[in-house]
Amino acid sequence: MTTAMSDNIKGMFRKADSTGEGLVSLEFIQQVFAKLGTLSPADVDCLASAVTKTADGRIKYEDFVDSIMGGGDDLSAAVALLNSCELIKTKLPGLGVALLALSSMNPPPDDYTTALSAYLRASRPVEVKEYGESVLEGLVMKCDEFANIHLLKSERLHPEAWNFRKTDMDMPVYGSGQCHLQGILHLAKMMKSQGYNKVLWFNMREEPVVFLDGQACAPRSKENMNENVDWLMSVERHELDAMEKRLLKDCIDEAAAGEKKMGVFYQLASGANEEKQLSVTAEGSFSVRGAFDWLKKQEGVAELTYSRVPIADETAPEEPDFDQLVMELRGIACSELAKDVALVFNCQMGRGRTTTGMVCGAILMLAGKGWTPPEGAPIRLPLPTEDRNLKRGEFKCILQLLSLMDKASSSRKRASFTMETRGLKAKLLADHVIDNCAHAQNMVEAIIDCELSAGKAEPGTSRPPEFWRNRARAYLHRYAHMLLFAAYALEEVKNGFQTIFSEWLHRHWQFKRIIKNLSLE
Repeated sequence: MTTAMSDNIKGMFRKADSTGEGLVSLEFIQQVFAKLGTLSPADVDCLASAVTKTADGRIKYEDFVDSIMGGGDDLSAAVALLNSCELIKTKLPGLGVALLALSSMNPPPDDYTTALSAYLRASRPVEVKEYGESVLEGLVMKCDEFANIHLLKSERLHPEAWNFRKTDMDMPVYGSGQCHLQGILHLAKMMKSQGYNKVLWFNMREEPVVFLDGQACAPRSKENMNENVDWLMSVERHELDAMEKRLLKDCIDEAAAGEKKMGVFYQLASGANEEKQLSVTAEGSFSVRGAFDWLKKQEGVAELTYSRVPIADETAPEEPDFDQLVMELRGIACSELAKDVALVFNCQMGRGRTTTGMVCGAILMLAGKGWTPPEGAPIRLPLPTEDRNLKRGEFKCILQLLSLMDKASSSRKRASFTMETRGLKAKLLADHVIDNCAHAQNMVEAIIDCELSAGKAEPGTSRPPEFWRNRARAYLHRYAHMLLFAAYALEEVKNGFQTIFSEWLHRHWQFKRIIKNLSLE
């Protein structure tokens, strides 16, 4: 974009700015650039994430145009040339936008390659590829719902929905189990009726899932049907799209050979699994992405935006998972959240990974709102030699990590809170969010619960003492990452979260020394 074109576009926006406030809607900006053929609506949405918005979602158009011009005429011309390439337009549509966004970052990223990779991952086009190998071979299908899956004290909102709840804080952050197709449809309609016109729905599952005759089902090992498959560590969301497409085909093909029915296992209250024949047809069965495409077409539902953030069961998110959440939520977190937008996180049961997603989303939202510790909050952390409350996460290693946060240098002097209390404030924020998202699991108390279970477990059983100790360590690892994410959010909010979490963490390698040696003392 040349300077002359920039001035011309600003003039177009001024004509549409009837109030003279210098503000227009995101939709209008998208329409203008789509008409010009320079930026797609998705490109505009990505670039607008770093620009301050008003409570009703309007944007200062001069700031927006200036941010595109951050690299000057030469970069704008280069981006225009890139966007004219069919390969770039179809396979790397976010490349030009990412270059423009990176050029306008102030201060610039520490490592452009890392930042560019995060932008490209976030803007990866939805392209469900073919997966060459059978996903079902050697496995069996099991229904996601099992006896007593609903953990909440409140009743189910629908027979095919479970563990749907809202955080206790004043923000539209929700959690849910996977739910069957009609259950999700009911929730989408309910949220629309409650005033939410748009719902960002995050599926946090690492294992492939399909809807067979509307029922959410996943592949399991026949030797261990009550545990999720656990060999897909670091799988990418586009890979899961391809796997689910192939899994759906595998199921339809198997059913076609058996009078359009296939065996699906259902878990009973005893923990045993019973096989039943389930009707499976191409018309009534979907991959998860296919199901959301179907849901979007139904009457009376909120506008649904589906995203996959694959996390292994009972573990902390990996760095790219945190980066993805930051990239997708920072535009909302750094503006006054429109009252008609809600966030929903789900996993199979709606317990561990759902709670993790809720906590991460709420940490970003609260930091974006300028959260500060409440009156009467603790003014210091206990020393490792003092009495410590383990149910409040006061493990020795956690206190060491928090102390190290205080000693670590701030990110190029951009810290939004004093170095001496960074660790304490990060813990206060994380604990506050965890307590208000604890309907299905308290992420801190779960560590102690596993230790207690280890003391009661019998050696030689399916879940011996070491099983529970390993899970306790995994939960401690997850809690440590929530504290790091809270420290990141408090420090980087003034920068609009333009610095991604992984880049921030790589400035503080000493934190990983503590993370590597976490203990339950």
